[in-house]
Amino acid sequence: MPWAFKSNILSRLIPSFKSPPPPPPPLPPPQSHKRRDSTDPEERHWKRMKKDSRDRIPEPAPKTADIFEHFRQVRGSCCSKDQMVGLCAYLDTILKWGYRIDATDYDDFILRYPEYTTTVSEFAATSDQTALVPVPSYHKWFQGVVSEHKDITATSFNAAQLSIEVHPVLSQTKLRHVAEENPYAFLLVRFALESMLSRASKGVGRRTVMRRLRQLEARFVAISDAT
Repeated sequence: MPWAFKSNILSRLIPSFKSPPPPPPPLPPPQSHKRRDSTDPEERHWKRMKKDSRDRIPEPAPKTADIFEHFRQVRGSCCSKDQMVGLCAYLDTILKWGYRIDATDYDDFILRYPEYTTTVSEFAATSDQTALVPVPSYHKWFQGVVSEHKDITATSFNAAQLSIEVHPVLSQTKLRHVAEENPYAFLLVRFALESMLSRASKGVGRRTVMRRLRQLEARFVAISDAT
């Protein structure tokens, strides 16, 4: 039998023995996944600030609460914090519209709003409910009161008012801080004022005293609910 034929038969009958494949490479050791830090959010914040202090600027601390607390220390409890934010938004809006209000009068713009609501309420209670009487907006009323008081000598002001004039709480910088921390409240007030201005320019600005009063009160209730 030829050798080539034998080798062909042997190749079919005898299995080919190959060297075993090399063992697979060892798996990398399991990595332990870091658990999320369950500490206080403020503590996590400062840990990140400490870790990235070389290339990151720490975020400023909230200013709205500090400004409100300063108002309480200077004049006591005059309004809620939500009302203060709403009035800051009111002031910021009309300043951007071009109204002239001195920086020394910013505090009084916040603090005199309860006096305005009381004045309008008393006027509504003593006036004819059926008469159409235009009610001045708060900033118009405020400008009239401020100009009237500035014509009076300083001796007529009480000590609290004088302390506010010498050491004001609000400034352009602090007003900007409140706006940055309460953007939605500022947008809401701006849209509300623009809507009222649009209605007034179309000849529907004259309302009964009680109806206008309810609109003014509802505006700040809406601001409190939104924030």
